Amino acid sequence: MHEVYCPECRTRRGMIREEEKIIQKDRKILKGRCSTCHTSITKIVDAKLQLSPLSR
Repeated sequence: MHEVYCPECRTRRGMIREEEKIIQKDRKILKGRCSTCHTSITKIVDAKLQLSPLSR
């Protein structure tokens, strides 16, 4: 269970029914519901990976 900010409760709460999805440009998001008020919550987990010039 991840702890994220709930805009309805205005505190950090646990997330239930978590789903990891990929949206545009290979960004990953975590979608779920607040464990207290069941408001839908979305959190960006990982941005698109960029190759550094040293990794050629």
